[in-house]
Amino acid sequence: MYPVELDDKIRELHARGMSHRGIARVLRCGRSTVGLVLAGRKIVHGESGLHLIKAPNTMSTPVRCQGCGGLVFEPCVVCAVRAMRNQCV
Repeated sequence: MYPVELDDKIRELHARGMSHRGIARVLRCGRSTVGLVLAGRKIVHGESGLHLIKAPNTMSTPVRCQGCGGLVFEPCVVCAVRAMRNQCV
């Protein structure tokens, strides 16, 4: 996960002509992160990010998820992440 501001900084530095390696060095992130952000394939986590998914209640009994069919503690984190990915794409 990375902050939303990193996305803007990566795009700004790239627009100035800086290389992927240079951007990664300045912002202390991976070159792959820089490449994915510039290609539009990196999920941005911020106000609607993963931190809003409720932690599963491990004191309850696992049940079958209506969405994916997996045996999970509700709420199903897999279905929540898939829903967020579909909104970002």
